Amino acid sequence: MPFFLIIGDRIYILKQEPGSDVIMGQIVKVKADGSELTEVTKQYTYSGLTVDGKIIYFGGYDKDYNYQIGSMNLDGTGEKILLPNPTFWSYVMSKGNVFYVDTDNSLLYRLKFDGNGKPAISTKIVEPRVGGYLVR
Repeated sequence: MPFFLIIGDRIYILKQEPGSDVIMGQIVKVKADGSELTEVTKQYTYSGLTVDGKIIYFGGYDKDYNYQIGSMNLDGTGEKILLPNPTFWSYVMSKGNVFYVDTDNSLLYRLKFDGNGKPAISTKIVEPRVGGYLVR
């Protein structure tokens, strides 16, 4: 997951919490010339983001520290939770989808950015390994 993205003349940044060893925090944006620093989010803690068109897709924690995958407009409005309390140990957002390995059955799943579908796309168990994954 990238921690900053360049969209037009704006840079969207995942601003790390001071003193934290874990990269997570609020999403901010700034013009490419360094002016107009603006908070996009204020209430939750985010740990990853990507942009598709005019929508930010994120992974982050709600006020009760439950993890969730969701989306919002580039200005932070219109937040929607696509996958609340997921049970996974790894995910990637790419090409309009969230791909993740479910910890309940160790299968690889795909969730479309619009929140539809959640089919398993593997029939074999996927396990984490240093530098990648093992499919058994």
